Amino acid sequence: MADEIVVSLRLEEGNTRQQFQALNAALVDVRSELNASNKALRDNAKERDALNKKIQESGEATEQEAARLRRLNEDRVKLKKTNADFAFLATVEFVRRHLLGGVP
Repeated sequence: MADEIVVSLRLEEGNTRQQFQALNAALVDVRSELNASNKALRDNAKERDALNKKIQESGEATEQEAARLRRLNEDRVKLKKTNADFAFLATVEFVRRHLLGGVP
């Protein structure tokens, strides 16, 4: 997962089509990363739910369970930030397709 995503789009006369093709290729990668990140977020939620259920059933968390729950919560925060970054890039794709007339 990336900690930072930087997208730069500079259009120059003569090679606009090639630049949009490069942007489109990058956005295909972004969609793939977003799908993977969404899956990781769902997996994280399932594991947190299972661990919380186990803790509730036993009445209190062991040190290991508490540490694991903290790590899962920290991972969730990072995954949500990553998803927000990818969502921004997906918005760029929407603009390209729908507002710029689907320029390839």
